[in-house]
Amino acid sequence: MENKFIELRFNKENSIVYATWQPATATALWTEMQRGMLLYSDFMHLHKPKRVLIDESRLQYTWAPDEQIWVDENVSKKTLLLGRIKHAIVQKENSKKIDFRFFNNFGEAEKWLMTSFIEE
Repeated sequence: MENKFIELRFNKENSIVYATWQPATATALWTEMQRGMLLYSDFMHLHKPKRVLIDESRLQYTWAPDEQIWVDENVSKKTLLLGRIKHAIVQKENSKKIDFRFFNNFGEAEKWLMTSFIEE
């Protein structure tokens, strides 16, 4: 399943959804990105995968703060209803400037923040 902004595939044997953002996102309007995100959400609910690999390496769209809120409320929260899903995200080379990690413990998160940055 795809449109010109996102390609979606499902590997049934390994229960993996592959979501690949396309370079055409450079000229996408917000309404087109919304449709892409809704397509992704529908695809996730159709297949109910255990794993997701999101390739953002060719994504050219910059999400505005209000758009991020919309994605959270209309896509992310619905995806959480599917249960535990392991995610991997491929990003552009220059995203190494952002060092992030998810935590479920505030103290551990704060401790990690105080460590050194990843060296290039």
